[in-house]
Amino acid sequence: ATQSDTAHTYTASLRTFVYIHQDDTTPASFDITGGTVCTFGVRVSRLVFVECATGSADPNPPTNALLLMAVDTSASTITNSYDRRNLSSVRTSTAAGLVDSREYGVRCNTVSDDSLAMQAAINAMTNGGTLLIPQGTCLIRTALNLTDRNNFTIRGTGKETTELNLQTSGTPGLDFTGSLRGIVENLVLSGSSTSTPNIGILLARSTTNTGAGAQFTFRDVHVLNRFTVAGIYAYGAESNEFYNVRVVVTTDTAFAYYHTATNTASITSPYTTIVSGTQSSGNVSWYGGQLSNFAAVGCVQCESLRIDGGGGTRFWGTFFNGSVTRAIRLSGTLNQILFDGIIVEPTNAGTPLTSIDVI
Repeated sequence: ATQSDTAHTYTASLRTFVYIHQDDTTPASFDITGGTVCTFGVRVSRLVFVECATGSADPNPPTNALLLMAVDTSASTITNSYDRRNLSSVRTSTAAGLVDSREYGVRCNTVSDDSLAMQAAINAMTNGGTLLIPQGTCLIRTALNLTDRNNFTIRGTGKETTELNLQTSGTPGLDFTGSLRGIVENLVLSGSSTSTPNIGILLARSTTNTGAGAQFTFRDVHVLNRFTVAGIYAYGAESNEFYNVRVVVTTDTAFAYYHTATNTASITSPYTTIVSGTQSSGNVSWYGGQLSNFAAVGCVQCESLRIDGGGGTRFWGTFFNGSVTRAIRLSGTLNQILFDGIIVEPTNAGTPLTSIDVI
């Protein structure tokens, strides 16, 4: 058989339609536009093969079903060959709320833009659901919209094996504005030198959910390379925990972790409205991990850690280094900032390093 991308072109009177069903309920017949009725003859798991003898229009898909392809059985020509990215309304990995992004067309092959497929998989997550991202390098050229949602998990296969290569050009890679109680684990976020994102991970409150940007857990996550503002930017974000999170940026204008109570960098979300003014910001804990900036030697406004206002921020055993003038900058109204067992390594090519600068 030959394949064609021309949608819905049939040359013979006998056609077989292949559907995939989200659940196990399958009607005995399908209505065709114009009143003709088709019946199905074969079903294999959730795949249903429907044969139509007359009529030129597609059957109307039943509830919870999606057309994969149509086969002209007389001419042996497959038309409307399917693209798995069109399966945004169908989930076959429903056990325990798991959403396998591959079922929505995510390839992670270093070549294809996975943005739309990944967003379709994100949109399929229900409350308490988990998005699975496969091994490989996924190209992300449009900011992923994870805003105004609660109770979810984003999980890769490992911080050495699953990479999101962010080419979102001045917008965040992962936008969590207005979201609560998220878990992100086992992956790498890499900012590209072309179409560079402003932020790798954005945590903030939205006007829809003013108590959000909170109760996130990041575990075994690497945020690397080039960002114009910060690897991680947290505005008014509270009660977040970071376990073995490594943020290493290489941009003169960026910080590794930027924590602010006043949105000092005037960041906006492409998907929702961020609150304005001074916000309660604190109760953030870092356990181990690394915060580094290897920008130009002597760069001043690009510390590894910048905290502008807030309190209750704790760092246990975190490693700070880079090629910048100072590793840590504290400013604004602060209280209860704890550094316990941290390591600050002066690797800035001979320029004296100010470990902590309070402004």
